[in-house]
Amino acid sequence: DAFQGCCALAVLTPDLAEIRSLAVRPEASGRGIGKALVDACIAEARRLGLRRVFALTLVPEFFERCGFTLTSLGHLPEKSAAECPVCPKRFACDEHAMLLHLDGTRPDALRPGEAWGYTRIFLGHEPRSA
Repeated sequence: DAFQGCCALAVLTPDLAEIRSLAVRPEASGRGIGKALVDACIAEARRLGLRRVFALTLVPEFFERCGFTLTSLGHLPEKSAAECPVCPKRFACDEHAMLLHLDGTRPDALRPGEAWGYTRIFLGHEPRSA
């Protein structure tokens, strides 16, 4: 089958990972591929013994459907301290921080209106080395 989508699970600390670079071919949109990729990342995070997984996204509703909750980057200092200071969007960030506690708790969840304004997973065939 043709390559349909990809994402990465970047382990930042012994208990925290980030889902990065989630992408699905436009013609494959709406077929559950994005959810399958996120589910694969979550399964890998559980296998590694991590407690939390987060994503920065322009589409928070997608991650809400995957069980994530809106949080603040302030609850993710491992990310904000390391990467935000050098990000070109640091003064006008348009991404939403979405967090999933793998034990099912939601201590960092925000109420609406409170938000601040590398394992590779592929679905389809594995990319070939050049």
